[in-house]
Amino acid sequence: RELGMDVRQEILPAFGDEIGVYLTSPGAGSVMPDGMIMLKIGDRDQFEKLLARALGMAANEGVQATEIKSMPDGARGWTLALPDAPIQPAIATTNDLFCVAANVLSLKKSLRETKGMERTALDNANFQRVLKGLTGAPAADGLSMLGFVDLGKLVEIGYQFAPMAAAQMQQAGVELDMSALPETEVIARHF
Repeated sequence: RELGMDVRQEILPAFGDEIGVYLTSPGAGSVMPDGMIMLKIGDRDQFEKLLARALGMAANEGVQATEIKSMPDGARGWTLALPDAPIQPAIATTNDLFCVAANVLSLKKSLRETKGMERTALDNANFQRVLKGLTGAPAADGLSMLGFVDLGKLVEIGYQFAPMAAAQMQQAGVELDMSALPETEVIARHF
């Protein structure tokens, strides 16, 4: 109602029936993963109207939307400056997706890496091995693969929390010299 649009006739047709979440493990000293949320666009004309109204309402509330000039081919994006907010999100549209990310760098990186929803979990080489293990014959040593966990990625994510856990560990009597810790990539390649 606030947008002056009918939910069933104008808002819902703007969106398709697929939502994707693309996440990458944290790196470069970050403890939060990068990534974005992707929503399929349904009726493109309705979506453009909805987006224009939403950006107009946001501007009335003090949110500044600035168009991003250097976007991957086929994408158009905006940074949203939210007053007094710790996160300054970025949004983008591609030919068939509406994307939301925590910031402009994450948005650009995710758009470059995902190429939209063309790649799914089924395209992941490790997942393919899992499927073959579940449905194929046992290996020469008689083992079947029932699951796959990328321990290297799990270690990368968990290792990012070491600085936050250092104080707790010292209270428990475990000395942890943060300056002596190896980089995440060094630890992860052993898993």
